Amino acid sequence: MSEPSPLPSTAGAVPKRSNKHIALLLIVAGAAISLLNSGPVGAVIWSVVFPLALLTVGVDLITQGRERRRIAVAALIAAAALAPLIGAAQLVEPQRPEKVASLRRQNQIGSITNAELVQAQVQLTAGHLRIEALDDESDALVAVGSDGKVTHSLSQARQTAMVDIEHPFNVGELDLRVTRRLPVELSIKMGSGNLAPIDLEDILLAKLAIEQTTGNLDLKLPNDGIIDVTLANEFGDVEVEVPEELAARIEVNAKFGDVDVDDRFALKDGAYVSDNYREDAPNRATIRINKTAGNVEIR
Repeated sequence: MSEPSPLPSTAGAVPKRSNKHIALLLIVAGAAISLLNSGPVGAVIWSVVFPLALLTVGVDLITQGRERRRIAVAALIAAAALAPLIGAAQLVEPQRPEKVASLRRQNQIGSITNAELVQAQVQLTAGHLRIEALDDESDALVAVGSDGKVTHSLSQARQTAMVDIEHPFNVGELDLRVTRRLPVELSIKMGSGNLAPIDLEDILLAKLAIEQTTGNLDLKLPNDGIIDVTLANEFGDVEVEVPEELAARIEVNAKFGDVDVDDRFALKDGAYVSDNYREDAPNRATIRINKTAGNVEIR
């Protein structure tokens, strides 16, 4: 009688990924994104705990036994040691008004001769963004205030002044103040964070484009002008206030969530159109809203 074939060796085999590990990874990622908007706590989560948690999950997927336990314990000890230090730094920094004031003075971006249009581009990884108009007396095109380092550049092509503003990786706040003397085309790219209630009433807005991954957006448009608006928000709620003086045509593409539109907008040919909208109206806005999940409110 023949002997049974030996079982294949499993020494050195890499364990298969389980649904449990994938679920754990998703939970950790979701929790970290949720905490990005929680100030100093979010800073610690994002900069220390979240990377170490991902490292621990990765080690768990490819190792086993004592080796896995040793690496996991080392990662947790490192997180416990570093988190208080980073947390203390994040708590102290925003409480230095003289530093914030100094940053705001350093980030006054001056005017360019003969400019007739301002194109401002803002990139923000995570945090909160506020926008408002500069004072009437200001000669600056844009002013930026932040609780972290901001880089910017200014150039000119013909009669267009182009301003690029970048907020490197930092969980904090950014204040953007825009000229009210010249028409403005504003482009914003955000990772995770909120655009605080934004009142653009005093800005000569010509174009607004916002790309936002996670977070809420609350926006009030100017009373007049010919305005082109594109809002792309993946996860969060979007609220847009359209003044009654501004005629508007609004296209909404929302996959998951409720769409609440004021009664003064009627649904025509796939878009919400105000009673006073005409393609040649002197004060009108064309608005496009693209969303994956979350509610949309037009008022």
